[in-house]
Amino acid sequence: MDFGIKQGCWFICVFILLIDKVLPKRIIQSTISDSVILHCASSEATMRRSSLNVFWRYGDSKTLIDIIHGRASLVEQETAFRGRVDSFPGEYRNGNFSIRLRDVKLSDAGTYTCFIPHAGMEMKLDLMVKDRISPNTSELKSMGVKRRPENLWLFSASLFTFALFHLH
Repeated sequence: MDFGIKQGCWFICVFILLIDKVLPKRIIQSTISDSVILHCASSEATMRRSSLNVFWRYGDSKTLIDIIHGRASLVEQETAFRGRVDSFPGEYRNGNFSIRLRDVKLSDAGTYTCFIPHAGMEMKLDLMVKDRISPNTSELKSMGVKRRPENLWLFSASLFTFALFHLH
């Protein structure tokens, strides 16, 4: 193999490793007035409660909740979310930093981000909110996005094969 192919293969290997850290945006659906769980978890085994910080944002800048040194903080919470966001402190030690948004409103639709600096992780979720009178709920169910390992490996293998045969 010449240097160009080796460099291309190295790039692809790094890309495959990184694709696992930067998770795709996931679509969550809810209905007005319902509650919805926004999932965020890390498998980092080195998380200690005293150094644990997690930040939940709406639209990258509006604060939902911060977990500072393993404790939930609502000090900087955006007014629109006051009294509607819960976390699960008993789950922090398991790497679960999911939150519940209660009394969902149409204005809650948008992108939510969970940052876990210690793990180098950022997870984005798109919340879609439907009005209760909308009859077509099957349309929403068909739009759910799930991360499937078999698709990741298929994509990775295809990308590697393409690089191997086309980067001469």
